[in-house]
Amino acid sequence: MDHQRDLLERAPTIIGDPEARLQTIPRIDPSIAGGILNSAIENQASALILGWRGNPHLKQQLLGDVLDQVVWLS
Repeated sequence: MDHQRDLLERAPTIIGDPEARLQTIPRIDPSIAGGILNSAIENQASALILGWRGNPHLKQQLLGDVLDQVVWLS
């Protein structure tokens, strides 16, 4: 979890905008991807930063994952 927090703190520098305002939003939703998109709409987000673990397992390749759903539903 410390690695994720570190990345979140460094994100404005990584994206090249040290003044960027980042916000984490806890949410309960029946669909992870739907919850991400609904939160983005409700908070008028201009960008989303989503993690990706790299090489997907066979199940993820066949069924997709949260990142795929967010991209396809957006």
